[in-house]
This record gives sequence, C-alpha cells and structure tokens, in this order.
Amino acid sequence: MATVSTVAMWVGQHDGKLIIEWFGWEVSPTPSFFVILLITIIFILYISIKFSIRIIKLPFTIKKKITNARLKKSENALYNGIIASSYGNISEVNKNLILAKKYLKKTPLLLLLDLQNSILKKNNKNSFLILSNMLSYPTLKPLAIKGLITYANKNNDVELFSNMLDRSLDKKISVSWIIQDALNFSIEKNDWKNLANFLEKKIDRKNKKDNYILSLINFKIANNLYLDNNNETALFYLEKSLKTNKYFPAFIELYCKLKKIEHKVSLIKLLKKYWQNFPSPNIENCINIGLEGLDELSKLKEASKMLVKHDNLYYKHLILGKLKYKAKIWGEAKKDFKKSIRIKPTKAAYYYLYKMEKKFSSDIINISKLKKLFSQFDEESNFLCSFCKTKLISWDVFCNNCKQFDSINISTKPIIKNNSTKASNQLLNSVKI
Repeated sequence: MATVSTVAMWVGQHDGKLIIEWFGWEVSPTPSFFVILLITIIFILYISIKFSIRIIKLPFTIKKKITNARLKKSENALYNGIIASSYGNISEVNKNLILAKKYLKKTPLLLLLDLQNSILKKNNKNSFLILSNMLSYPTLKPLAIKGLITYANKNNDVELFSNMLDRSLDKKISVSWIIQDALNFSIEKNDWKNLANFLEKKIDRKNKKDNYILSLINFKIANNLYLDNNNETALFYLEKSLKTNKYFPAFIELYCKLKKIEHKVSLIKLLKKYWQNFPSPNIENCINIGLEGLDELSKLKEASKMLVKHDNLYYKHLILGKLKYKAKIWGEAKKDFKKSIRIKPTKAAYYYLYKMEKKFSSDIINISKLKKLFSQFDEESNFLCSFCKTKLISWDVFCNNCKQFDSINISTKPIIKNNSTKASNQLLNSVKI
C-alpha cells in the first residue's frame, strides 16, 4: 500500500501526456488514469491467482484434514491398545492394533503395542521379529536386548545370547538392566563364560557389587572345569575370583581341592586367615583335603592353629570335636560336642556323643535317649536359601531349587524332623552329657 501511495503522489506531481499506439489505434489517457488502471489489473490478477491456487489445493487440503483425523483416531487407538495390554485384554489390544496400523508408520509405540499383542497371543516367532526390529530404534534397544535374552533362554539359543551381550556393551545400557536375565540364562544353560567375558569388558572396576557378581561367576566356571578334570584352567578362573573375594569359603575349598599349595605352613597360614575373616563350616573339608596324609593327632594340632577365635560358632566346636574323636582324645572331644550343642543342637554332635556313650558307658537309658535325639535330627544342612528357604548341604552360586542367584547363606537353626522341637528339647534336658 505504501508503494501504491508513493506512485500516486509521484503521478500527481508529474502530470503530462501518455500516448499508447496499438494496431493503428491511439489512446491518450492521463498518467493518473493509466496507473489506476494498471493497479486494478494487478489486483484482479492477484485475486484470480490466489483463488486458483486455493481451488487447486482444495483436494489436497481435504485429504490432509481426513488424514489428520484418521491419524488422530489411530493415535487414540494406539494409546488405548497399550492401556488394554496392561491388563491383558487380548481382543481390545488386537482391535486397537489393527486400527493403529492402518495409518501409522512403524513407530516405537506401535512396535511396543505389536509386541504386547504377540506376547499375549504367545506368538514367539512374531515376538522375535518385532524385538529384532526394535533394535534399530535407540529408545527401544535396551528393551529389545532384554526381551531377546529371555527369548534366547526359552529357545536354547547360545549364539543369540552372546550376540545380545555384545550389543549391551553400549554405554547407554547399564549392567543392572540385563544382569538378572543374563544370570537366568547362565543358570539354565550352565553357560557362564559368555557372561564372564561380557562383565570383564562392561563393569566398572570400582563397582563392588558388579565385581562381586563377576567373582561368583568366575568361581562357577572354575568349579565346572575342576569337575571336568581341567585343573589348570580351573585355577586360572579361581584366581580371578580370589582377587575380589580372597577368603570366600567355597573359593578356599576349591583352592584346597586343586592342591596347588604344597607347603603345609603356607596352607595353615591361608586357612587361618580365611577362618578369621570368613568362618564357615566348610573349613572342615579344607582341613581334610589340605592335611591329607598326616596322622590324626598331627592333623588336630595343625587345625587347632587355624581355628582360633569365633567361639560362638557351633561348627568350630563340632569340627574340633570330630578331630579329637578321630585322634582318640575322648574326654576333650566330648567337651567340644557339648559346647557345640549348647550353641546349636545337631545330628552330628549327638551321633558322636551317642557313639562315645555306647563305647564307654553302661547307662542304657542315657544311650537310648542319645540315639533317639540324633535320630530326630536331619542330616546337617549347613546352608539355607534365603529366597525359597530350602535347606542345603553345600554352597553354590545359585539355589538348585528356585534358581535364585547368590541366595545361599550359612544356616544357624537346628534341623529337626517333623518340627518336633518341643519334644526334642524336653528329651535334651533329660540327657546326661
């Protein structure tokens, strides 16, 4: 408008003649009239062009509005489907998925809904394909890896498991996100090396929890190798474990089984430190393995050097009692078994007291009571799964009953058959020991 006003002012100030010749015709309008005519023509052309463009665009505009409306409907279907999947409504999920797929391209949310639909329908093949597609989306990659590890576990696919661990080396994916699924796979397939190699590359050496898990896994590898008579490689993995858990009971026991400490003084020193730092009933196995070849009296002498402190532990006195019994130091053995019983009654303690009472006493009533007592106890289960409460004779990195990793601890309660605790206590009080 400013330009038109300027032109009009200019024309007003410069009045003159304008002659137009066209096919023999001559027209002499004033400049003012000519400018006005020109502006009118331009305006009409502008309006005409704009209207024409709108007419041309009209089908596209209508189509866009229809598409947007459909997209809105599809997005609503997508969200409704995801909500329906949370409470397992298969028909509602399927209906909304079909609607969403009509107009939506592959998006993270659509893939998630498709995955949920496949899971609800128990379509494992389709679930695998969707999870594989999800790997291409950075936001979905961690979830896809977790899902594919579970899939590998169900389908015994070691190669897929290994591949997913390699994918998990991505810094954006934390160890905590996949570790439980990876452990489940390793437990079910007894495949620990893949997980150990992954953790070696992945974990922060300052992270005590991750290093602890790695040490247990390396021990499991070492123990499996030992069972396969591959002692050299077993020692390699065991030494890795010992770097993190220097005095862990099972580690020390396997170390003794491998018989790599030839010098008895070094062995005694190691077991003494182990007992002081991490006392456990399995030191009895370590003593028997490590001091194999010594006479019973010498074995007792060396064991006594190890088992210092921790007088509050029943198994200390039980172990010493057994060693003294084998060395035929009857009186001292009896004292240790009695100390053990005062802390925790066990089948083993009563059994040895029964054997000594039968050997040296003529008190038939007392002998009968001791026999009845030890028969009421189950075989000693030194360990207990904290997850499923299963009583176990030996320690392992996971519970064989519930498959829970790192759930086995030392048991402190007596194991009495039929839960006849009251009757056993009454009988215990009547025994002369």
